[in-house]
Amino acid sequence: MTKLYLAPMEGLTYIEYRKAYHSCFPDFDQYFTPFAAPGRYHLSSFSTREKRDIDLADNAGMNLAVQLLTKDPDACASLVQELAQAGYQEVNINLGCPSPTVTSKGRGAGMLKDPDALDSFLEDVFMETEGTDIRISVKTRIGFESADELPALMKVFNRYPLAQIIVHPRTGKQGYDGKPDLEAFAYAFAESKCPVVYNGDIRTAEDFQSLKKRFPDLPAVMLGRGVLADPWLPEKLRAAQEGRTWVDPGEEARREQLRHFHDLVFANYLEAFDCKNGVVDRMKELWGWMGASVPGHEKEMKAIRKARRLPDYRAAVRVLLS
Repeated sequence: MTKLYLAPMEGLTYIEYRKAYHSCFPDFDQYFTPFAAPGRYHLSSFSTREKRDIDLADNAGMNLAVQLLTKDPDACASLVQELAQAGYQEVNINLGCPSPTVTSKGRGAGMLKDPDALDSFLEDVFMETEGTDIRISVKTRIGFESADELPALMKVFNRYPLAQIIVHPRTGKQGYDGKPDLEAFAYAFAESKCPVVYNGDIRTAEDFQSLKKRFPDLPAVMLGRGVLADPWLPEKLRAAQEGRTWVDPGEEARREQLRHFHDLVFANYLEAFDCKNGVVDRMKELWGWMGASVPGHEKEMKAIRKARRLPDYRAAVRVLLS
């Protein structure tokens, strides 16, 4: 059975979203936090937002991996050791963020530009954390400029005992444009000495079945934008794996479940943030994806997009989900 992971999506899949999803829908096999980008060597350097996001008590019951964004091997190793001592099970190193503000500083997908420097980074991290009881994984692209860079990157990855490699088969330069390069993913899947997880553009059961037909032994798939738009997507994929058709509970039942999910996310944000109108902006960002799960309601969605204050937002959502 191919496992299902929730992708780390900056601004979207923070603890407020994960807790609500964990409560309202069948669980993911593993959850990944959006990256923490600490400036120093200790957990105490995490921002208030980052500390809240990885808090073990708040993430109780979830199989959690903490994602780190750093190019400093000493800082990474120090944090891995502290996370292990605190009881975390897996650290995921971000080699995939394509944002120019990240890659221009040599972090995220920017680390893929120089395989030798990446090799030195991983060597230092693994040497300094030897004997530490925690898994280390990476989330990567297939190269920065071109998939032609992938063979050199795989040689680097294969030198280390990574728990898993999550591959988004686009280049760093592509960002989220164009189609995933399945030929490049096939190369990584065949060459890797550790488990390889697929990430990218799985939005329907048909997408998943097509991928599984080509890679029947795929250990896991990471879902991002697809599950934001369709919270029932993991249920549909599990049904497809079991050879059965997902049973749609009907529009009324789906609307009620979505209302409950929304209310939990909303309440979590209201509790977490002092700026209440800022919460409206966060919820509208989520609706930018989640609106796809309530098609045919453009008028109501427009009212949500226009809302600026909490009362206006609450009223607009009440109309949509009533």
